[in-house]
This record gives sequence, C-alpha cells and structure tokens, in this order.
Amino acid sequence: MKLYVDIPLFDEAFAEIEHLWSECGHGGCDGIVAGLRDPATTGAGVELKIQCEVLGRLFDRLPEGFDLIAGAHDSMAIAAIAERSVAAVWLPPAASHQPELVRRAASLGVPVLAAVNGLGALRGFEALLKACDGVPTTLCYLAAKGEAILSMLIQLAWLRAKGYPVGLVTDDEVELQSAAALGAEVLVVSQARVCKEDWRDIADGLRRIADAARGSGPRPITRGEMDGLREEVPVLVAVRRLEAGEAITKADVAVRLLRQKGLAPFMLEAIVGRRLRYGLDPGGPLNFGFLKEPGEL
Repeated sequence: MKLYVDIPLFDEAFAEIEHLWSECGHGGCDGIVAGLRDPATTGAGVELKIQCEVLGRLFDRLPEGFDLIAGAHDSMAIAAIAERSVAAVWLPPAASHQPELVRRAASLGVPVLAAVNGLGALRGFEALLKACDGVPTTLCYLAAKGEAILSMLIQLAWLRAKGYPVGLVTDDEVELQSAAALGAEVLVVSQARVCKEDWRDIADGLRRIADAARGSGPRPITRGEMDGLREEVPVLVAVRRLEAGEAITKADVAVRLLRQKGLAPFMLEAIVGRRLRYGLDPGGPLNFGFLKEPGEL
C-alpha cells in the first residue's frame, strides 16, 4: 500500500520545499501528489509556467525512494510534465473528457491514478476503462465531506471485487482504515492531515491493517487473547507420559503458558534427576507434590 500527500502547487503555502519533505517523510508517507492546473481552463490563480517551476524544484530535491506524482486537471498540464520522469500521473474527476486525459497521460509511459467520481452514466465508466486498457491504472474514489461511509465502502468493494486496483482520497481516519482493510493500494490525504500530531500513529495503523488484509505478517492477536495471556504464566510441563518412579531428564520437560500453577522455568536444574511420586500425562504441569525427596524409596 502506498500512502501519499496531496499538495496543490498553486498554493503559496508550499514554497518551502525542504520543510515540505520533512513533514511528509516524518509522517510515514511514500510521496506526494503535486497538482497542476492551467489557469486558462481551470481558473487557478498561478500561471502554469510557475507551477512547473515549483514542480522542477520538487524534482531537484526529491529524497531517494520518495515518489512524485504529477496531478493534471487538463491536457495542457499533462503536456507541461511530459519532460519529467514522474512516478505516476494523477487525474482528478474530469467527467466526459477524462478518458482523453488518460490516453494523453498514458503516452508518458507511467502509471495512472484516475478518479472514478463524476463519470455520470455507466458508459462514462466503460469509456474510462477502455482508455486505461494496457495502462497500469489505479481507480481512486474521492470521498466527499458529509457523505455516508456506506456509499464509499460499496464503491470500493465493488471495484475490488471486479479485480481493479483501487485507491481512496480522504482525510477521514475511519474511511482510511476501511479502505486499507478492503485492500486499497493507494491512500491520499491532505498535508493538513499529515501535520496533525496523531498522524504518524494513524499511518502506522493503516500499514498494519494493509498487511493483515494481504495475509502477511503475524496473525493479529485479539483483545480476548491479550486478556487471556495476562492470566497465564510460564510453567514446567511433561512433554510425554511420565510414569511413577521415573527420573526426570531435561528432554522430558518443556515450558508452556498455562492458567494452572506449576514450577517456574528457573526450577528446571533443581528437578532434573528427581523421581516422580505419581504418573504425569503429556502437558501436565510439574509441582513439588509430584516429586519424591532425594533418597526417598
């Protein structure tokens, strides 16, 4: 799973590039999505040329292993990044002309992150899929503020069930966790979210959820199991059936977590060679009541 930060380049707040990298890197992110807009078509307040200059500064200071994804709202923005080796191109909702943008982005030879909101009729979605044919594409859902989480879950679950790589753009912690559990490959949040004190813990939790969704790593321990562990203690137990009168050897004993009382592991050396007063089944805990005293017949 990749975790990205969304940063619009036309915002003057992102002029300090080094500070930006530091915030994102310490937030456990894999890279940024830097959005470009052509003022002639989108009404953005900063010229596309200036935005590309900022993008160039990002390239020049890109930390190793950190992805830079160029967001393009129109064909002019895609043309402006054609000479850059971006990790991917992000295409926000563009309604009917989004398939054309996908084709233009595909000409750059990089993966595409395409929003699936705002495509209208099913034909719009089918046109997007046709444009993505042969292009590594992640279908991203943009969660709207105030939108019921059920709608988002149904969208992601349906796309995932159809075998499409999916992503989610949101600042909501529960939505991020849900998407990670559904197997989302990309999560995008705003820089404002990453700057909050609790973000690093949230990011670590999202990665654990993603690992669990893939079945990798150790099996998660439930709260009930954790409660049970607190009640169990390590004790010495028999590893085979031991008969009365047998002398104990190290090979006859192992350490197990039990809720029954028994001899602690550090007592092993003290009981080796002692004979049993009674028989003991495999897994049975040892205690001094089972052991004969030295010299006892």
